[in-house]
Amino acid sequence: MFLKSNTTSGIVNSRLITPSYPDTSGSCLRWYMLLENTATLHVRTYAFGTLNPTSLYSISGSQGQQWKLVQATVRSGSPYQAVFEGVLHNTDNILDSVAIDDIGIESGVCSELGSCDFEKNLCGFQYLKADFDWKRTTFNIELFNAPPFDHTTQNQAGLIYSMILI
Repeated sequence: MFLKSNTTSGIVNSRLITPSYPDTSGSCLRWYMLLENTATLHVRTYAFGTLNPTSLYSISGSQGQQWKLVQATVRSGSPYQAVFEGVLHNTDNILDSVAIDDIGIESGVCSELGSCDFEKNLCGFQYLKADFDWKRTTFNIELFNAPPFDHTTQNQAGLIYSMILI
C-alpha cells in the first residue's frame, strides 16, 4: 500500500483497516514499511466494545531507502482490528510518502527481531545481493567448507545459511 499526495498544501492522512481478529492474549503483528521525508505512521488496535484505541507503534521521518521490518505484540480481551494511519505533512513543497507491505499476524507474542535459528524464515534479517549469495540449505557435501550440521537441531537436517560465490 502506498500513500502519497499530489499536493503540498496541508496535512493529508489516510487509514488502512484490517479484518476483524478474535481476542488474544498475544498475537504478533508484522509489516514492512518505508517512510519518506516528514511522513508519520501510527499503528493502533481498536477493540470492539471499547472507546479508545491502543497505540502499538508510531514513527515519523525518513527511515532510509530499505524496507524496514516492524512488529508489535497485540493483546486484546475482545475482537479487534488493526489500523495503519499514514500522515503526510507535505511541508516546504516536499511531498511525503508512506508505504507498507506484507502485513501478517501470527499467534503468540513477537520474538525479538534479529534473534533467529533460520528454521522457519529470515526472522527479520534482510537479504541484500552482493558479490556473494546466501543459500538456505541443509547440509550439502557440494558446498565447500559448509558446516557438517545445524547448530539448532545438531544434525544434518537442520537449516543453515551458507555464503556462496555467484
